[in-house]
Amino acid sequence: MQQLEVDGLTCEANINNKKVKIKEGKKFVKVDVGTSGKFMIEVETGNIFGIKDYGVVHRGHWYGTLDTIDDYKWGGYYPEKKDNPTPLQKYTIPKLTFAPDLT
Repeated sequence: MQQLEVDGLTCEANINNKKVKIKEGKKFVKVDVGTSGKFMIEVETGNIFGIKDYGVVHRGHWYGTLDTIDDYKWGGYYPEKKDNPTPLQKYTIPKLTFAPDLT
């Protein structure tokens, strides 16, 4: 909600799509944001994961634990570590390489 205010996007539709629902299970707690699944929290360890599909954990998208939730900014599309000076980018530009000088 705070991020919506910062971005000037506090219309009713955006506010409704940021409402959170919690569904407890035996192995995982599911966190829904709006009408979609967003995170799964492993009950035994407190590890926070993204999801592949509703109810399917994505262990490759790990966002810390319940003990480290304050280390992340949760307002964006993906959580981002607070100590990360630049936002995470989906694409990277490869470094330039040059042919060796053979003279």
